[in-house]
Parts: sequence; C-alpha cells; structure tokens
Amino acid sequence: MGRGLAKKGEKGPARAQFNEAIRLRPDYTQARLAVAQIQLAKREFEPAVKTANDALAYDQTSIPAKLIRASAYLGLNRLDQARSELKQILDVNPNSQEAMIQMGVVLVNEKKYKESEDAFRKSYDLNPANSRGLMGLSEVIMAQNQPERAMQVLRAEIEKYPTRLEFRLALADIEVRARKFDLAVAEFTGLLDKVDRKSAMAADLYVRLGQTYRFAGNGAAAVDALQKARDILPNNAMVLNSLAQTLDAVGQPKEAKVVYESALRIESENPVALNNLAYIIAESVGGDLDQALTFAQRANQKLPQATEVADTLGWIYLKKNLPDNALEIFKNNVVKAPKNSTYHYHLAMAFYQKGDKVRAKQELQTALSNNPSKEEAVNIKELMGKI
Repeated sequence: MGRGLAKKGEKGPARAQFNEAIRLRPDYTQARLAVAQIQLAKREFEPAVKTANDALAYDQTSIPAKLIRASAYLGLNRLDQARSELKQILDVNPNSQEAMIQMGVVLVNEKKYKESEDAFRKSYDLNPANSRGLMGLSEVIMAQNQPERAMQVLRAEIEKYPTRLEFRLALADIEVRARKFDLAVAEFTGLLDKVDRKSAMAADLYVRLGQTYRFAGNGAAAVDALQKARDILPNNAMVLNSLAQTLDAVGQPKEAKVVYESALRIESENPVALNNLAYIIAESVGGDLDQALTFAQRANQKLPQATEVADTLGWIYLKKNLPDNALEIFKNNVVKAPKNSTYHYHLAMAFYQKGDKVRAKQELQTALSNNPSKEEAVNIKELMGKI
C-alpha cells in the first residue's frame, strides 16, 4: 500500500503505511528504507541518517541503507562522512553504479573535477541504460564552465542512441544555460514532435520552451508556450507559477495575479507564489496591503533565509509606514548580500522614512556604487535629490 501511494506521489499517506509496517514488524528493513527515501525526497537529511542507522541495526551489510546514509550525508554537506561511506561500499562492490554516482557528487563538491569526471564516466560505461552517469558527467563539465565540451559529450551519445530523448532534453537545457537560445528552442520544438502533445511530458517541454523564450526576451512566445502547458495540466502549481511569473515579467500583473491565486488554491503554502502575489498586490493601485502583508509573512516563514522574500516583506512594511519593521529586515539583507544595490536602496528608503537622512544618503551612495539598473539608478538619484 505504501509503495502504491508513493508511486502516486502521495508521500504523507505512504509514509504512514510504511510506519505501520514497521510497527507490525520492527525488523522489516525494506519498510525503513522506504521511509528513508521519502525523507531524502523531502530533504529531511538528519532523520534519513537515523532511519538508515535503524535499518543497519537489523542488517549491518545492507548496501541500500548505506547508500541512503551516504546520500543524506551529502545533503548535510558532510562530505568526509559521505566519502568514507561510499569508499566502504566500493571496496566491497567496485561496480556499484549508485555508489560511483554519489562519489562523483562528493568529488565535484570538493572541486576534484578530473576524478569526478572519471567516476561519472565509469558509472555510465558500466550501464548506459542508466543515464544518470552521463548527466553527472555533463554537469561536472559545466561546473568547469565548459558548455561547448558538455554539449559535445551529449551530442556524441545522441548519435549513438538517437531515440534517447533524455539526452536531447539535457542538451537543450545546457544550450539554455550557455545562452544559445535558438538552438534550445529548436531542440525543445523537435522533442515536442516526438511526444503526445497532451501528455505531462509535453507540458514539461512547453514549460522549458516558455522559460527559454523568456530568457531570450520573447515574452509573447513565452506566454503562449506556458498557456499550452496550463491547457495540458490546469491544476499543476508549478506550471501555474511559471506562467504567472512570465505574465508579470512581460508587464501583465493583473493577469499574473489571477494565475497566482489559482496556484495557491492548489498549493496554498507555496512560498514563491505567496511572495510574488504579495508584491503584485502591494504595487497595484488600491491594493490591500494587509492581505499583501499576510501573504509575505507566510512566504517568509517558509523561506526564512531567502533575501528576496524578506525584501518583499520589508517593502510592504515601508508601504504601511512601518519603518522600524522594515529597517530590521533590510539591515539583515545588506549583511547577507552587500553587493546588491536594491537592498541598499530599500534600506535607504527605510532610513529616510524614519527621518535619518544622513544614513539614508550613505546607503544611496553605496547602492549607486553597486551597478543598479538604469531604472533603479533614476529612483536612487531622485531620493538623493529629496535629501
């Protein structure tokens, strides 16, 4: 039952079934490993380590439990422990593809690029049917800022396996990152011709195509592609958020607001939707600032370390003439991101609203020295003129 629910994506109910299986039979390591996999998926790394340890208490030789523990160590950035765990696995089973892939991740995090490439390449050569080794290899090459070589590696495999759509998808993604937007658009469009246009795969391709058009500056094409994704998956929060972000970016905040509201009806605590909707409401004429503040506070609770989310909250405090609340937020932001001109500008506005013109001017000067956009530079100079 747990496995069936997990396959449907219902992780909470699945976990409940796995835990009931463990209650009925504490030595049932498969159930414990299933719980640990859910914990990894939810980035609950410390609990995943504990669950893997519990499984190993019943079966000290369990390779799956050790792999889960190594993956959790990676998530916790405890690279020494992850490497030690993986080395023990590879000493016993030198052809463990999963262990090689994870070792490749450890090595790239340590900037040992040549060794990482070797690990991913060996993993892929052992079993080309599993594409994770090749994907890891291309990512290591990208980490060295070598997009042309990464594309060359993927194109070589596409020539060998022309029906492997995941290779072409990876190639298109790298073309986007390399800012070769025309090539990426052609690749995504070609992939759409090979899948059912009403499938979830097609929706994913339309989302990627829309994002590519947006990066390329073609807002109308971006919106059109994302509308097609929504037509296929009308109740998918990720698709709705992508569409709303694009609508807002191309100057259609009213339409974006409606789409964000639809996304929140599906996923009520999505922090990105909450944050962006809060900003749109705050910036709209006659917008309900109390509602905007509620949304921004909920987003900040979900992502307390995200400076962009904190900035929205501080901006709304300014709009509500609460400079003390805003000052605390903006001061934290400039500490976290001292080269961000917007955060210095907003801190200056808070000081100005508070009546501290000297410190406001200092922050404005700092903002100007950190390459603000043309529009923001105009706003900074306007406030400096008032001072």
